[in-house]
Amino acid sequence: MPDQLLPNEGIAQQLASILSAPIPGLLPWTLILWVNDITPDADTVLGDLVEATFPGYARATLSRADWTVPVVHSGCAHSTWGTDPILWFVTGPTSDVVYGYAMVDLILGVLRTVQRFDNADIQPLAPGQRIALLPEYTLTSAPCP
Repeated sequence: MPDQLLPNEGIAQQLASILSAPIPGLLPWTLILWVNDITPDADTVLGDLVEATFPGYARATLSRADWTVPVVHSGCAHSTWGTDPILWFVTGPTSDVVYGYAMVDLILGVLRTVQRFDNADIQPLAPGQRIALLPEYTLTSAPCP
């Protein structure tokens, strides 16, 4: 049987429901930065990540109301958390190297998404450095093995 697809016609509403529909009792996701040198895959779990601790770092709460209306192009629905990046300023000495970010459901203790940064963006942190990140989420079809 051919692979199932998420058609352009309905994919934006599906993504909006995942990210921003008001659902009683469902708390917003939390964004964390992680500092261990791993390459995440489909088997990565929250316990595999070591959260950043550099001076100036704090988790970010991603309120459901602040996700943008999904944009659809060629079978991919894409949304960002607002339009301005989240900023962190390194305010003191640290040995942290940030390798990526994850969105976490803290109530269930599970990853919702995880992304490693491009190699060019991975570097030791230094006091006065700024990290800027615009969280994004994409929904698309993919064949399953």
